[in-house]
Amino acid sequence: MRRLTLGPYPVIGLAEARGLAAAALREVHHGNDPAAAKQEARAADTFADLARLYIERYAKPTKRTWARDGWLCNRELLPSWRNRKAAEISRKDVIALLDRIVERGVPVLANRTKGLVSKMFNFALRRGIVEVNPTNGIGNPSGQERQRSRVIRRRNPPHMDRARRRVIQGRRDFQAHAAHGAAQGRGLRHALG
Repeated sequence: MRRLTLGPYPVIGLAEARGLAAAALREVHHGNDPAAAKQEARAADTFADLARLYIERYAKPTKRTWARDGWLCNRELLPSWRNRKAAEISRKDVIALLDRIVERGVPVLANRTKGLVSKMFNFALRRGIVEVNPTNGIGNPSGQERQRSRVIRRRNPPHMDRARRRVIQGRRDFQAHAAHGAAQGRGLRHALG
């Protein structure tokens, strides 16, 4: 005989417990095992399972930046969602997480996190782990990012000037050796010729 825990007393009253017990007995009468169903639901795909599956089956084989995805998962996502069921994570949860990252003063990291969460849930959607992607309709938390541009100054940093001088000197040396070799070759042909 298996036992089925219905819940703690103050949370579940006596009348509600009797109703739950009657429903469980009906399930047993129909040949189902409510204790096993409860255990399976508890062991359903957690976000940690999804993260591991995403990294192993999608990120490692297809992305050069898979290590960054793993780092971002471990740093930002798993501390908040590790034991939660992936299917229960809502848009509200995603927005709350992204807002916390922006409040820490790292808005670009919030954008990268949103991109990773979106990618992970699209992967889970294709595999049938979840029914919806909670990131749908969420824009970048910090808005548009500004693209950095390199300003070429008349005076470059010293290491760039040294590298440029080495390239120019190497080119001059090659030209001098080539000219010298060509002159020797002409002289040799004249002598033999």
